[in-house]
Amino acid sequence: MKYSGKKQEKSFASGMNFYKLVWIFVFFSIYGYVFETTANLIEYGYFYNRQGLIYGPFSQVYGMGAIFLILCAEKLKMKKFVHLFLLCFLVGTIFEYVASFLQESVFGATSWDYKAMPFNINGRVNLLFSLAWGLGGAVALKWLYPVTNRLIESFPYKKGIILTWLIFSFLCYDIFISAAAVKRQQERLMAIAPTNSFEMYLDKKYPDSYLEKIYPGMVFKK
Repeated sequence: MKYSGKKQEKSFASGMNFYKLVWIFVFFSIYGYVFETTANLIEYGYFYNRQGLIYGPFSQVYGMGAIFLILCAEKLKMKKFVHLFLLCFLVGTIFEYVASFLQESVFGATSWDYKAMPFNINGRVNLLFSLAWGLGGAVALKWLYPVTNRLIESFPYKKGIILTWLIFSFLCYDIFISAAAVKRQQERLMAIAPTNSFEMYLDKKYPDSYLEKIYPGMVFKK
């Protein structure tokens, strides 16, 4: 191999650092959104919005789930498909249960209910979807993540760092405003009047009619 004379630029996201984790969250949140939207389109025959945040095609459950699974797989040095399947089956099930529990505890709402399905636990998880977590997660870790990882590490060093901080700042705002808007929606359903200018802003900017389009599957507990 001939030496080109050019020094290869160091990747801003080499290894498993903060920058890499941010982009894992971004890419897999988008993958999750595309997967769920497509699955619902096939099942129901029409578009059914499955985004988890107000702004952008993000499903943060998939983003966070991917981070946990990738970190666990690398920590345990798992490469065989069957081992990845078992890991994703277990971690995916626990993560989905915890996500459902936290959503109901904090916001008094649920975005999925599996009580009508066999082998479910409190309607939060069920065997069929846990198997899907196992199979889908193993496929993602075995083939999708390596491709995504190469794409992330191909970003130019300086531009990659700047872009990471921009998308991270945007996501922090998106997560905050989404959580605040949903919490305020819960309070409106409980007939709680706004107590400050921020809550008045939320009522005006993100009314129930708007949020119902963003989260059509979300049901508040009475």
